[in-house]
Amino acid sequence: MSYNINNYAQESIAVTGKKFVDLIIMGVLVLITVVTAGIFGFTEFMYQRPLVDESAEKLSLDQNLKNNMPKEGLKIEKIAVNIKSETARLRFLELAMHIIPFSAKHKEILEKASPMIYDRIGQVAAKMTPEDLNSISGKILFEDRLKRKINEDFNDQIVREIYFTSFVVQ
Repeated sequence: MSYNINNYAQESIAVTGKKFVDLIIMGVLVLITVVTAGIFGFTEFMYQRPLVDESAEKLSLDQNLKNNMPKEGLKIEKIAVNIKSETARLRFLELAMHIIPFSAKHKEILEKASPMIYDRIGQVAAKMTPEDLNSISGKILFEDRLKRKINEDFNDQIVREIYFTSFVVQ
């Protein structure tokens, strides 16, 4: 049995066995290939992304921050809170912090409710051990619990961030 190259080429190209349908399928595949190559060529060699205007972007970012972020929050001066301890030795947390609200109107609400916030600081700290508060994850957990507790008290999202300026466990 001898193989003819032309017959082999025709057999390998034939998809359905019908010449007209095979030509349509080949035409569609060639068209898809040409379009794909054209899109690739355009994006690689001809299209240029517009350059970012850094000064305009910085100005826009500064403007958004000024409009959305209050300048100051509620400043909590140094306070000391007793912490439960397994030993007879007295343990306490001494801290100072800034509570940053979502907006300026929330700052006024926080200032009026500062005695309640001091109470919440004591309640949240009293439920944690000194070992917890000495770790980074414990400080983050303390901040998260305090923020959640204050927001629950107001039934609204008032506290955006809490920044500790002093955090000493003794």
